[in-house]
Amino acid sequence: PPRSTLFPYTTLFRSTIRVLDFTGQTETIQFAVDQYVLPKFKVEVKLPSFLTYNNSKMLAEIKAAYTYGKPIHGSAEVKMSEYFQYRYHGQEIKSVVKKLPVTSNGSAFVEIDIVKELLSDEQYSGRYDREFTVEATVTDAITGRVQNASSRIKIHENEHKVELISPPANYKPGFPMELLLKVTKQDGTPVSDDSPQALKVAHGFAVNEEDSILYFPIPSNGIVKVLLNMPTNQLICANAMEVTYKGVTQDRKSVV
Repeated sequence: PPRSTLFPYTTLFRSTIRVLDFTGQTETIQFAVDQYVLPKFKVEVKLPSFLTYNNSKMLAEIKAAYTYGKPIHGSAEVKMSEYFQYRYHGQEIKSVVKKLPVTSNGSAFVEIDIVKELLSDEQYSGRYDREFTVEATVTDAITGRVQNASSRIKIHENEHKVELISPPANYKPGFPMELLLKVTKQDGTPVSDDSPQALKVAHGFAVNEEDSILYFPIPSNGIVKVLLNMPTNQLICANAMEVTYKGVTQDRKSVV
């Protein structure tokens, strides 16, 4: 069977590596080779499915239990920071650290407001999708052993999103064209709304302005069928539409 390159070294040790990069700056990395101890308990970080900038407060649950199911009693340190897939050298990432007890049922709850605690005014003004990491380190009060776990959560500008499902490659002037719009929450949960004017669709395939605005209810599966009568005038070539739900207009959807 394959073996680690450290296998011949039976002595436990600590080491320091210094690296000089192309800018002339020196990076120091320290690591240790310690005796491996199988984890005796596991940690789970449970978060909401998503957040929005207007609803940025969340309650995170930290759960810890022995591998045979008994809850852990001890303490937890929870750290939250923005997640970046790539970081440039010297980039500082703001983080929030909170310490709290893990009760006898193996749970700890911590409330964090991403906008107030982690985003500056400049960052908040750019309300694009961001992702954050929540790391929990739990210490067992009985054994002193430590285990950690992490989970990630995204924050969005809007609670809902509208997607165009399999748009046609082209259309024929004078023939009807069917489009399917899928309305969901950001986590993919279908949205249902019985109001006859729940979904507003504004398109450019009509000569008269009143004919270019349509309204639809949203069924339980969140999929709205839109039937457009294509103009015979080939000079009308608008190939996009705007979709509005609950007063929020989505980005223009390309039709063909």
